[in-house]
Amino acid sequence: MGSLIRILPGFYDSRPSDISALVRKRDVHVAFYPLEAAVRERTVEIVGHEEVPPDARSFPRFRAPGPREPGTGKVLSWWLWDGDREWKPENFRHEDHQLPVREVVMPPLLVTRLEEGWSSDDGSGNAYDAKQPPDASRSDADDSPAHSRPGLSIRHFLYFSSEDWARKAANIVRTAGYVAELRPSSDAQWLLLVSSLDRSHPDAVQTHLEQLTAGLKAKYDGWEAALGDPDP
Repeated sequence: MGSLIRILPGFYDSRPSDISALVRKRDVHVAFYPLEAAVRERTVEIVGHEEVPPDARSFPRFRAPGPREPGTGKVLSWWLWDGDREWKPENFRHEDHQLPVREVVMPPLLVTRLEEGWSSDDGSGNAYDAKQPPDASRSDADDSPAHSRPGLSIRHFLYFSSEDWARKAANIVRTAGYVAELRPSSDAQWLLLVSSLDRSHPDAVQTHLEQLTAGLKAKYDGWEAALGDPDP
């Protein structure tokens, strides 16, 4: 899932002089983020090292959207996850809608959410929107290497007929170092959207993903180049 980061309040014209005071503030929300890759790609910069305050050290409980209502996008059911186990509660309580959403937020989307004042607390669970920033045209045939195009990351599409197989595949590819997002799709299928900031050639990644998900009846359905922040 990447690194679990705390989103802290406020915007600043210049770097705060007291980072430790900022760290002690209550976070606005938390999110999984490909931090190591973002530092390596110089998308973000390390500005200091501070201890996580005691009241923020416990691993939070997350919620994950299940199937959606066609046409409206309303989430029909939710799952819960505490870092060790995942389960579908019989009754999804009002306070559960205030939990952070289990997803990996890529760098461009994080910036967009910060600018828009986004919050995972939708009050009802029906307004949650997992959309990504606009993408370049999706292609199954474009043979130009990803690493030759600055600001691009590659997303791969795998479909499963079973939610159980899809969730097992998600755990496998995450363990292998990929970012994976699970979404219900049409025709009772489940989409596993796999991406990485490492700009390997998509054909090599496709072969690796097919090897990792062998036996889970995965259907590979191409890749797309997703626009990100241009390199410095």
